[in-house]
Amino acid sequence: MLVDTVERLEEDYQGFSVDKYRPSLEKLREMTPQEIADDLAMHVTRIYERPDLHLGVLMVLCSPLGFDFPGEGQIRGWLTAIIVGDTGTAKPR
Repeated sequence: MLVDTVERLEEDYQGFSVDKYRPSLEKLREMTPQEIADDLAMHVTRIYERPDLHLGVLMVLCSPLGFDFPGEGQIRGWLTAIIVGDTGTAKPR
């Protein structure tokens, strides 16, 4: 392989702008957790009639990275989920 020029590309995080996603974020802020789970089922995962699965994933994704405890400072915190089941039982990839 012969390379005669190299072009630097921006990393994903460097090109992120809240303004670009503001309309979608404002729409999400107005939705209930159940409405978000329904939207995920219909438009993203195509896993239907499993709101418990979608809500569980949302809880993991939105879990806090730390908790402030008076007198003890900040301690780490997070949720982890494991989804186990046979092939074809609607587990997300």
